[in-house]
Amino acid sequence: MSLCRDAKFQDLKAFVDSHEKEQLSIYQQLLNDPERFNKYTRSIDTPDGRVLFDFSKHRITDTSFAKLIDVVSILVHLR
Repeated sequence: MSLCRDAKFQDLKAFVDSHEKEQLSIYQQLLNDPERFNKYTRSIDTPDGRVLFDFSKHRITDTSFAKLIDVVSILVHLR
């Protein structure tokens, strides 16, 4: 099945389209949440070393990040 047709992906896309089109100020988000880097980064170990994914400087919220992690979990389980 195509990822774009998956229900979790569609849920993420619909949420972002309806709730996060407004411009979030990354600067303001970083000022308001000193733990933003810790909340919105994940790392994985690969045969070539550790890879860090940092979403802290993107226009992302707790809800959209949780939905994104749900979508990524689909990809992990497909392997």
